[in-house]
Amino acid sequence: MDESSDAAGQAPSGKVLAVGHPDTMDALEAPLIEAGFHVARGRIGTQARAAFANNPPDLLLLDFHLRDSSALELCRDFKSDARTMHIPVVFVSDSAADSARTEGLESGCDDFLCTPIDTATVGARVRALIAWKQRREDLQAQRGKLEAEKLASLRGTFERYVSPRLVERILSARRQGDTVMADQKSRREVVALFADMRGFTRVSETLLPLEVVHLLNRFFTVLADIAHRHEGTVFNMSGDCLLVGFGVPFSRPDAAREAVYAACEMVTELAPVMDSWRREFDVELDVGIGLNKGDVIAGNIGSPSYISYTIIGDAVNIAARLMQMAGPGEIVCAESVYASIDAVPEDFVCEAIGSVHMKGKVDTIAAYKLRMRAPASDGEIALDSGGGLPAAR
Repeated sequence: MDESSDAAGQAPSGKVLAVGHPDTMDALEAPLIEAGFHVARGRIGTQARAAFANNPPDLLLLDFHLRDSSALELCRDFKSDARTMHIPVVFVSDSAADSARTEGLESGCDDFLCTPIDTATVGARVRALIAWKQRREDLQAQRGKLEAEKLASLRGTFERYVSPRLVERILSARRQGDTVMADQKSRREVVALFADMRGFTRVSETLLPLEVVHLLNRFFTVLADIAHRHEGTVFNMSGDCLLVGFGVPFSRPDAAREAVYAACEMVTELAPVMDSWRREFDVELDVGIGLNKGDVIAGNIGSPSYISYTIIGDAVNIAARLMQMAGPGEIVCAESVYASIDAVPEDFVCEAIGSVHMKGKVDTIAAYKLRMRAPASDGEIALDSGGGLPAAR
């Protein structure tokens, strides 16, 4: 491919690739160089393809009657490729027939020049097309920057709810057009975990506000870190209570097991924290946890000015009521959770509570209590060394 010089003393206004018969392109080269453009020459379509692949121009002048290939096909190929579709293509032809212009425009070209060329205006037409290309590239760059900022904002938002690994799955699904955590609501089976700080009301009345905030922040940090470790989604921190969902926004067959292990770790890891508070603040605090498995509605819920991604439904309400049944350091789970697991950590023992009646419910619910292992007592069902559970009834 031949390279021409720029006008003396002028910085090039853009790079133009002129491909076609010399007689056709000779008339264009001089006025373009005079207008300050850098002009590269070629004769056949394969040279245009090579240039677009290795060093794309700012604009392509293309002979409508190429010797080696179809100019229309070449234009369509460039305009269908995301990497080159923004580069203006101008057909040059010795035919002024409307059919030729129509074919050229339908193939995606941006302008159509007929010989004899109006050399007085060709520079202005080329400059306008290259300026349009530059504006489009600037807009794409701005759009890319905004998209990057939006993704960073989304990442920061999601990391408040879920683990970093789950954040990547959500963002990957979003890039692929999935509607995870989108505006619509969906029904799915989830294990809901409710946890609250026992003794908080009395403590909040005796400690200084900053001390209360310190305790709550530490409490929620431990719980949220454990939830994320087991790929749970933190939905709500209200007062001294935390709601976590397992199996949402992505379903998983081991949601119940992960929820139970997360609950046991919450009790275990909070124990030394509560002991340190007892020594430092002279307060008696502990955690109570409720677990239930069932269908919920998951989605963005709220008003136009305030909205949050959460889960709602009877399964969530039951988990909250089971939490209220739990004593200090205890985990109470419904049979729906108990029947879905085959083991709990060996540091815990399981006790059948029996059928319990809950306010607003007609049917009773079978419930089980998990607590840290202590000296065996009457009525306690101890786990074997393998951590197995007695059969659910």
